[in-house]
Amino acid sequence: MPITIRACLCLLIAVLVGCASQPPIVEFLPPPEHSRAGLLRGGPLATVSALPDDQILQLSPAMKALLETIPEGPPGYRLDHLMTELESRAFSVYYDANATLPAAEVFSRRRGNCMAFSALMVAMARELGIEAHFNQVMVPATWQLESEQIAVYRHVNVVADAGRGQRVIDFNFTGYSADYRQRQLTDAEAFARYYSNISMELLDNGDYREAHRYLQKALQLNPGDTTLWNNLGVIYRRAGEASRARSAYLIALQQDDENLSAMANLEQLSRAGGELALADNLSHRLTSYRRKNPYFWYTQALKAYRRGDYTSAADSAENAISIEDLDHRFHFLLGMARFRLGDSDYRGEFRTAMKLADSDVALSGYRRKMDLLGEEIAASPRRERRHPNRAPLWWWWH
Repeated sequence: MPITIRACLCLLIAVLVGCASQPPIVEFLPPPEHSRAGLLRGGPLATVSALPDDQILQLSPAMKALLETIPEGPPGYRLDHLMTELESRAFSVYYDANATLPAAEVFSRRRGNCMAFSALMVAMARELGIEAHFNQVMVPATWQLESEQIAVYRHVNVVADAGRGQRVIDFNFTGYSADYRQRQLTDAEAFARYYSNISMELLDNGDYREAHRYLQKALQLNPGDTTLWNNLGVIYRRAGEASRARSAYLIALQQDDENLSAMANLEQLSRAGGELALADNLSHRLTSYRRKNPYFWYTQALKAYRRGDYTSAADSAENAISIEDLDHRFHFLLGMARFRLGDSDYRGEFRTAMKLADSDVALSGYRRKMDLLGEEIAASPRRERRHPNRAPLWWWWH
């Protein structure tokens, strides 16, 4: 199945380690058959409808009425009062991965995904004179067991300037950590992901024309985002337009030759179309990237553990740790494999996992598992893994 990318709980391929032994991918890629402008016009998917123009950050009268109750004061003071006021009203948002909604609808319907929730909080914070922006978070990857693709969640939350520092406002279900790689998004970048999310929701429903229309809007806002060109290729492929899909994937790779989602999709399409030399080259590159990726080995360890092959699970977990030794999940899985094998050194891996756990949720989960195993293992003092751009956390609820 082609790989699509969404701005929250969205699938893409991640390159964690380059493949220096191979020449640049652009040296052997054929030219696209269709121009960028032609792909954006849509060909058989073109419609006469204007591009969508959702009022993503527009406030509803009910939102304005709530914000009028917030007293004047410095940004941090007003932000505190906003959160307190929402809590006093038992306001909550139900997480729905397929609900990419503008701020006013999130407020009225009490549901949305991380993009929608972030739009709500950005809109309200800015109305109060608080500087707030969308923030992309690269949540650590895991390998999809069904397709053996690397899944990275391009999670979006909000960072607000509270006067004495920044605060993160987030759905806490993500297990977010300030140590994760992240960057501020411009409104244009964030809105492009909003429209791309809706496009993928429409694609899931089989509405190819509307999916194309929304993705055309996303690419109008941010034509340099290669994940959007990849998604355009997926729309064309689902609609039976293989040559246009091929061109979209090629454009994505010409802009970013480390976009493995586009690489994997082009490999599948090329093989199906009989372009075996191109498909084999892409397949070789994908394999090379994956085996240098600790999350590939982590998933191999998970698969081996689930089928009861604890020796292979331990070996693969050790391979993951040899590449990246600060991920607590790798150490805990190695500890579990060694526990099942009866090795005496499993406790050390459990201690390391608990020491590296980057959230209270992860740490409490490990303690529960220790209780189930009948183990009493005290964690060493947790290691501080400070990030130079670390922002103080302000978790919210869902």
